[in-house]
Amino acid sequence: DEIANPSAQPALNDAVAKNGVVTEMARVYTAIKIDHYPGFHGTSGGYSVRVLSNNTVEFEGRSNVGTIGTKVFDINDSTYNELISLFESSNFFNIDDDIPMLIDAPENFTTYCNGRKTRTLIDFDAGVPQSLIQIRMRAEKILNISLYTSGTLHPAPQADSSI
Repeated sequence: DEIANPSAQPALNDAVAKNGVVTEMARVYTAIKIDHYPGFHGTSGGYSVRVLSNNTVEFEGRSNVGTIGTKVFDINDSTYNELISLFESSNFFNIDDDIPMLIDAPENFTTYCNGRKTRTLIDFDAGVPQSLIQIRMRAEKILNISLYTSGTLHPAPQADSSI
């Protein structure tokens, strides 16, 4: 599930047509994506959140979260604009990405696309870079993702070993 140049992604919405003539075609792209991978010990939540440019949000819970599976919901323009403003005002494209790698630590990938360029940064829940961690946590708070990550935690589904 790679985020590429938005012009390379297919449109997810239909063109608006009047009298058989296409009058508008809006390209929908992933504006923000946050992926959490629990690391070797697997005790933190495994999930992803994807915010599309048409105000659709997709949550996918994989392990150690209250909701396993995919949930899709819409946000209003004000919330979408607050998220975009968060990434723009924090100068996301200029955050230092010289981050020490920690073996077996939880990995968090934060991706932002402003419609022209895309950047993905990684943090390992180790406090650096602090600005990236603050952006990620603030974005999840704006989206109220704790509705899906908290509650009764469900481990990842296990393969049937009886086969």
